[in-house]
Amino acid sequence: MQYDRGQLFMAVKGRVTVSALLTSTTTSRTLHLLALRSSMLSPGVVTVLLLGVAGAAVWARFSWRSLFVSAGVLEVLGLILLGLPGAAFLETLEPLMQRLGRGPISGDGAWPAAIAMSALWPVALAPAYLVARSVRVGYPQRGLVALGVLVVLCVLMGALVYGIATSS
Repeated sequence: MQYDRGQLFMAVKGRVTVSALLTSTTTSRTLHLLALRSSMLSPGVVTVLLLGVAGAAVWARFSWRSLFVSAGVLEVLGLILLGLPGAAFLETLEPLMQRLGRGPISGDGAWPAAIAMSALWPVALAPAYLVARSVRVGYPQRGLVALGVLVVLCVLMGALVYGIATSS
């Protein structure tokens, strides 16, 4: 795979210094592997967040108290981490949004979009709980229903935030 210097820097998303890009010892295969490794981190974080929330809901048997505690903890965690959970969601959606014709989020819009997504996605817990509580099956199946609703709502919310961030 052949890259020019600008493509190499974008491919690794800042994981390698510029001086390393300019040396001849850095191979394009190594840089490609670094880009793959860094691109897998955000989907992993999103998967852990969604499965953790769904697992906590099943463990708490979809009680209203657990909904409010989970949403509150996720809101505070998103603000303490300065939008990093939201950034993971948006970075996970980036390839899909670029296929739909949206460009990448600019540097000035990335942080506000990440904070907005961090504050917005816990709101999706309420509809997920409502749908899961309305299904008359066991708690593990309710967890799968809640996870499905949560994934769909997070993708829709992420697409909305991503669209707003790239339009300005």
